Amino acid sequence: MAPALNRAERSRDGDKGLLIAIAYNAPERPPVRPLTTTISDAEAVRDYLLQYGYLEHNVVLLRDDSCDANLLPTRLNIVSFLLLVIECRELTGD
Repeated sequence: MAPALNRAERSRDGDKGLLIAIAYNAPERPPVRPLTTTISDAEAVRDYLLQYGYLEHNVVLLRDDSCDANLLPTRLNIVSFLLLVIECRELTGD
């Protein structure tokens, strides 16, 4: 568990996180046995990153049960978010 630090001590303003949770429980998926903890595991990692100082708008969780098409783990969304992270890193010199 991360040590308890105040927000200024643990700020990670420039850091980004992309989490992908695929449980295979969407109705349009081919019949496969759903994975039971992928979404809750990804949510736990997101919560940890936020506690560690990542800004909420810098952590993206793509999940296959999302109602928002922009947050589904499609090839287009994954590549788009990765390119955004790369672009931000190049702009900041990281």
